[in-house]
This record gives sequence, C-alpha cells and structure tokens, in this order.
Amino acid sequence: MPKLGEAGFVLTLREFTFLAALTGAENVYGVEDDTYKLKQEEIQEEWDKVKDQLENKKYIEIDIDGSITVDDDLFEMISHCCQPKIFLKCSGKGLGDKTFSRCYYISKEHAVELDEDRLMKNTFALTPMKNINKVIDNIMECYHVNDKYQLEDYSFKVTYDEFQELVTLIEESKENAIDKMISIGCTEEKATDFCKAFGNKKKYIMSYLIKISNKKVDGISTFYVLGGDKYLWKTSDITSDKDNIIISISNLDSIKEQVEKQITQIKEIYK
Repeated sequence: MPKLGEAGFVLTLREFTFLAALTGAENVYGVEDDTYKLKQEEIQEEWDKVKDQLENKKYIEIDIDGSITVDDDLFEMISHCCQPKIFLKCSGKGLGDKTFSRCYYISKEHAVELDEDRLMKNTFALTPMKNINKVIDNIMECYHVNDKYQLEDYSFKVTYDEFQELVTLIEESKENAIDKMISIGCTEEKATDFCKAFGNKKKYIMSYLIKISNKKVDGISTFYVLGGDKYLWKTSDITSDKDNIIISISNLDSIKEQVEKQITQIKEIYK
C-alpha cells in the first residue's frame, strides 16, 4: 500500500462531491448529495462558494486564468474514493443517541476513511489509512458495545422475503410483527425484544460492503446489529434475495466473527 501523506482533510459534503466531480466521477458510494436537484445557475453558485472555501483551507490553488490545482494527496484520495475495489460503510447509533457513519474505500494501492463528524452535520474527515492493520482497527472500533446484554443460545431463520415482510410489519405495527415472529416459532418475549430493537434503533449498527470489479458491482453483503432492552441481536450476512437469514442473540465476540468475514474479503485484495 503506497504511502500517502499523513494528514487528513476536513470537507463538507458539497466540497467532497464537487472535488469528486473534478475527477470525472458521477457519484461516489456512501454519500448522498442533492446537487442533482439544483438548476444550472444554482450549481454554478454552489461551485463558486465551494471554490472559495477550499481555497481558504489551502486545499486548492486558483491561478489568474481560473485554472485549479488541487493538493496532490487530497486529489489522490478523492480519486481513489471514486474507484475502490471494496467499499464498506458502517453506520449506527450508540450510547447517548450519538450517530456515526464511517466509509472505507479500499484497493491494493490505497485505503481511505471518510468519517462523518458527530456534531457538525454534513462534515467529514477524509483520512489515509497507513496500512491494512489500521484499516482493520478502525473498522473494529465501530462494533464496540458497552452495554451489557443477556446472552442466550437462541436463533431463528427466515427467508429473504420473510425478513423484508418482517421489517415492513415492524415499521407499520409492532404488534403485527410480534404475531408474525410467534408464527415462525419465536417466543413472545424474544419477539417483543427484537421488534423493539429493530423498530426503535436506539442502538444499532448496519454494515454494508460492496465488491467492485471492472467498475461493476461484483457482490453486496449487509448485516445488522440491534440492541433491544434485554438482548443484542445480529443478522447473518444478507447477500441476495435467495438468502436464508439467521437472526440470533449475540455478543461482541460473535459480532467480531461476523466482521472478520468482511475483513477476510478486504485482505484478499492484498494477496
């Protein structure tokens, strides 16, 4: 993994997406920007603001003729974010109802983290990862669970369609969702705890991994960690609508085993 500069960059969402546009990218995994909703003259106004902001931060230089020179490391990292081999996003909500969102753009050449500021909305730290071990350490940080949950050897299995139906029922009516879970063999107590965990999402982590090959998506996997009143729940990897999904009562050790599967995929691109 060739070494980028040690320094990170603090960027607003607009700054990040406009810099990505300079590389020729039409979109970047993991960030949502509403620039496409703007009229042409509004886009120009936004771009003028972004140029001033970036110049004040010393991230770009604007010559007399209007040409722009972007900091070499910043341009390299932005370009990399637009064409990773693996994209991984970990997002969730932990203690104190503080949300977090971290994106990882990984290839054999570079690994970059885009970490959303907890306090300043739509503000991100873009940071180069020194080596694969730093990538792994930062990913593992997302899954730290402080709360103490009761552990039991308990799981149930649903089809992909049943899982989607269950999610819809939870969003519409917890009572109907609980009835659905009881119908597939869950106890009322555990069904209630799971539905509350998924419905409220007071403490949750969602992991979303995309593998890219020849600029096309080669595989997607998602899994959830959800904290109820009594139990910590985890889904198995969801990779397609053909999957059977195992939902189990979990703890930090079993979550780490799940994360290790993702890390194995990341390590493969370094072989």
